[in-house]
Amino acid sequence: MIERQSRTKDLIGGGILCAVGIFFVAGAIRLHLGTAQHMGPGYFPLVLGIILVVLSAVLLLQAGPAQISERIAPRPLLAVCAGIAAFALGLHWLGLIPAVFLTVVLASLGDRSARPASAALLGLALAVGAWAVFRLGLHLPMPGFAGLLQWTR
Repeated sequence: MIERQSRTKDLIGGGILCAVGIFFVAGAIRLHLGTAQHMGPGYFPLVLGIILVVLSAVLLLQAGPAQISERIAPRPLLAVCAGIAAFALGLHWLGLIPAVFLTVVLASLGDRSARPASAALLGLALAVGAWAVFRLGLHLPMPGFAGLLQWTR
């Protein structure tokens, strides 16, 4: 059973990676490529896209055909979708720190073995880390709690 699940996951993952690689190659060929000595803006995405397509082809060839169709577990799927929706909606209204925190906590609900305290601690650490990277490290105007503070004014 584990081997069959692994095959299906490899096929799905390889297909997605191949599609992403093709997307990068298609976008890169529209840009100036340049040469290996004088690289243009399209050179690096083209090379990475080709590498991604080749590696995903190897993954697809090693996976082989899937033997059975697997049942998709709804709990992890719904939890991850809820986390993505929370981030998309929460970033504007709540700010970066609450949006990342909610994303991690909601997505962790998909794992039955996840403990609420560890999910909250991980969410807090990732939220503060993301804010530090974007605000302090990259100096992007990414408010931590701006949405909440604007409502109180």
